[in-house]
Amino acid sequence: YDFDHNGMDQHHSAFTHLLGSLQHLRLEFTMTDEALMECLALAQNVTVLEIVDWVFAVRTWGAPPGTHRHYYQVQDTVLQRLTSEPSSTVVLCPHLEIFRLLVSLYYEQPGKSELVSISTPALLNFLESRRGTGNQTSKLRICDILMPAGDQSSTTVLARFTHLMQDGLRLRV
Repeated sequence: YDFDHNGMDQHHSAFTHLLGSLQHLRLEFTMTDEALMECLALAQNVTVLEIVDWVFAVRTWGAPPGTHRHYYQVQDTVLQRLTSEPSSTVVLCPHLEIFRLLVSLYYEQPGKSELVSISTPALLNFLESRRGTGNQTSKLRICDILMPAGDQSSTTVLARFTHLMQDGLRLRV
């Protein structure tokens, strides 16, 4: 196969244009959190974002074969980039109204118990920022998340989730 840089530029341009015009994006394959954020940066018109987060393995340089670190692609860094704050210059997916995240339960396999997807504080900050008025983003209407249980039982955390639902957010965690 003869590699054609001009052809790659055309394909990249077409892919970039396609992502920019999408309103509904469902991602169901493994990628790093950095690659996910690059993808979302191109998909600024998305109103519905669905992510099935599978654990992926990365072999550390110089590590023996079979030695891998496992990661989730949706981590706190991704939620922070989706969080609308006055200090944020660029918020990913500013028109987002529906967010669905299914986190693989792969972490239960032996040797994977140290895996962490997103933290409850990062999730609450994201949800609360997307419900506020006067910010630069659309109001999040629906959030469905299936993930390993975190610290969601404290009185403060439950009160924050309750307030979001009373404010009209359809929330299932």
